[in-house]
Amino acid sequence: MDKRIKIFYLSWTVPPSQGGSAYITHQLLKNFSKEEVIAAGGSKHIILKPQLYDGVQYHYIFSEINWRGHGARFFFALRWLIFPLVLFRLSKLVRNNKPDLLFVTFPDGYYLFAGYLLSLFFDLPLFTYFHNTYAENRKGLFAWISRWLQTKVFNRSLKIFTMSEGMMAYYSKEYPKLIKKFEVLQHTFNEIPGQKESVIEEDTKQKIRLVFIGTINQSNLDASRRVFEAVSKMSEFCQLDIYSPSQKQLLKIKYGLDLEISGIHHCGVVNQEEVHKILQPYDLCLLAHGFTGGYDEIEYRTIFPTRCIPLLLSGKPILAHTPSYAFLTHFLKQWDCAEIVEEASVEKLCQTLQFLIHDKNRRKELIANQANAVKYFYGPDVFLQWKSILVESFKS
Repeated sequence: MDKRIKIFYLSWTVPPSQGGSAYITHQLLKNFSKEEVIAAGGSKHIILKPQLYDGVQYHYIFSEINWRGHGARFFFALRWLIFPLVLFRLSKLVRNNKPDLLFVTFPDGYYLFAGYLLSLFFDLPLFTYFHNTYAENRKGLFAWISRWLQTKVFNRSLKIFTMSEGMMAYYSKEYPKLIKKFEVLQHTFNEIPGQKESVIEEDTKQKIRLVFIGTINQSNLDASRRVFEAVSKMSEFCQLDIYSPSQKQLLKIKYGLDLEISGIHHCGVVNQEEVHKILQPYDLCLLAHGFTGGYDEIEYRTIFPTRCIPLLLSGKPILAHTPSYAFLTHFLKQWDCAEIVEEASVEKLCQTLQFLIHDKNRRKELIANQANAVKYFYGPDVFLQWKSILVESFKS
């Protein structure tokens, strides 16, 4: 980065949090030196000093109020009551570090609003990065508030980055006067890890080992439910291990998703740094993307799951259950890097899974195509493009 430019990077979640936004943020920031960026994000701890995590220094702001990681919505009002303290702490960081520009990520309106106010207070150029849609995915009073804030932020931003071409196309259509502001900043990874080849033996009596990683929520709940049911129907031949921060009992209580079924084993949460190692013993990876659910339709069309990148890097063939209209489906088809089931059908999932298990050539073809597709997300290349856009926009 140009030495005359220092970035204040504000993200709701930062490591060691395990969310997708924390992972995306960290992969980008690993390309900076400590002198080039000030990174800040939310924490549930009241007092925390800056900490170095995998080469990146993070400043933690007390803003997350919950009970053992859950029930944040019940503390919604209290969280906003402490917003002035959060803004004060962030303002102090800005004054002390004197950044040249603000880069704020969404999917959290709380920190998006904070970043917008900081930009106004200190008259700093604002750049925003949307990992999900915002106003389009809110209802009632929250829809009005989010629309107001989104309009303010869009108008204030020098550039508005989106995490997929699908999101950029949508926003460009919805905001034609701002079309020149929109840019794609895809998810990234910074190293190509070693891979262990897995071989499915036709005559073995051992079960085929399947793996599913990532959060289970409204973005993929319906598709995940069908995937798990399909595996259960084939449990005589397959075993699925799930690595997810979504707790098994909470999934049952909140969504009625019972994982106490044949062929399914919930293995708990895994750190992002360990995901690749975890995937290596498995034969096939499963990827589920929501067809419908509690989010707005445009969310299902445009989101690109973070978990897709470690799956592409795994060296294991992928079976993806994703609707025809989703950008994810378009991407996977473009690179032919996953076997796709576009129908909301458990039977079709079973048939496709059997096909992949028995077709060695197709598995090899998918793995080779995955190696090509994942280059699109290679961090150093993405970073150089992003850096060029920031510098050019800041200087103009």
